[in-house]
Amino acid sequence: MAATRDELYDMLNTVFAFTRLSNINQSLPRPFSNGETLYISEIYFLHLIGSEKGRTVTELAGATFRTLSAASQIVTRLHRKGLVDKSASPRDRKVQRLTLTEKGRQMLDEQLAADACYYDDILSALGEFSSGDVQQVRRLIDVLTGKTLEAIQSKKQK
Repeated sequence: MAATRDELYDMLNTVFAFTRLSNINQSLPRPFSNGETLYISEIYFLHLIGSEKGRTVTELAGATFRTLSAASQIVTRLHRKGLVDKSASPRDRKVQRLTLTEKGRQMLDEQLAADACYYDDILSALGEFSSGDVQQVRRLIDVLTGKTLEAIQSKKQK
């Protein structure tokens, strides 16, 4: 049986409330054992750079739905903090390839450990839900994401 419009409305209100809380959580700086702090956008960039050596700012902008300028600003902050190295591409000297420094790798590893604790806490709260339930929610979120991207693209074309 398909969901009703009222059920969809209630579900979307729940998703929007979660999104607002998630945005607040993401806007808070994360403290590290070395006394430094990073914002979640910076941590996400560290993760992307660390997961594939030699990424470019252009690739990061595309992967994070940011403008080239916004991505460049984040990379510049990470570079100034000594977390990211830039090196010219052998094919095109104008293109900067990005890698994590040792300090950047250590801070990313520390954040990944903190994330694992956070995820374990969430998993314990999901005890009554089956793996199938979680997969259904994932498919639902994929549908919502796809429809949201379609709406954004439609609005940008007008």
